[in-house]
Amino acid sequence: MHKMHEGRPKSGMSAGDRTRERIMLAAEELVADVGPGGASARQIARIAGLKNNVSVQYHFGTMGKLFDEVIHYRGEMLEEIRQGMIDSYEKSDFEALSIEELWKIICIPQLKMKGADGRYQYAMFLCNYLPVHRPEGFSFINRMDTARLPALSIVLKQMRVLLLDIPLEVYERRITSANLLFLNTCRGLAPDEPENEEFIARNPVVRDAFRQSVAALTAPYDP
Repeated sequence: MHKMHEGRPKSGMSAGDRTRERIMLAAEELVADVGPGGASARQIARIAGLKNNVSVQYHFGTMGKLFDEVIHYRGEMLEEIRQGMIDSYEKSDFEALSIEELWKIICIPQLKMKGADGRYQYAMFLCNYLPVHRPEGFSFINRMDTARLPALSIVLKQMRVLLLDIPLEVYERRITSANLLFLNTCRGLAPDEPENEEFIARNPVVRDAFRQSVAALTAPYDP
């Protein structure tokens, strides 16, 4: 039985926007469970509590556009969190951050994107969707609209400065692979786990996954 997650409705949101949000959250939940290949528009409409089976087509056109909009939707939520983490540093201190410290700004906020049942729904969505349909991963997310995702762009550009010895194509794939390595750990976490940096420090499995992801990012490049 799927339990619909209501998300974080914005004040003044129209009925159409609320419907779009319900569809996106339903798609995220279903793809987290069965992958994009096992998700149908009919199932998504049912989970969203919609009687009209063509709701997905009406609001998003195609399933691919719907899945990309899930990333837009969550990306804008993550922006607020990431911007707050960036703003906690003075400009000079931020520019002096290590890869590990910058990587926390990428990884940690994703743990806050949970479903109604407490699972790391967005993490599981990304693990099932990106490798097959968006293997370029973060480069795709960052290209979607940098005006909508400025905090993410700032962190990725700063990380790139520290990894200039790696070709751009390799760097972009490493970002994706390292993030998926970290997020895949969320599949086995209890729903009531906290979603903060202290959690990484305390949980040995998550801590080790984070260290593995940093190692994947910084591995020596052999041309």
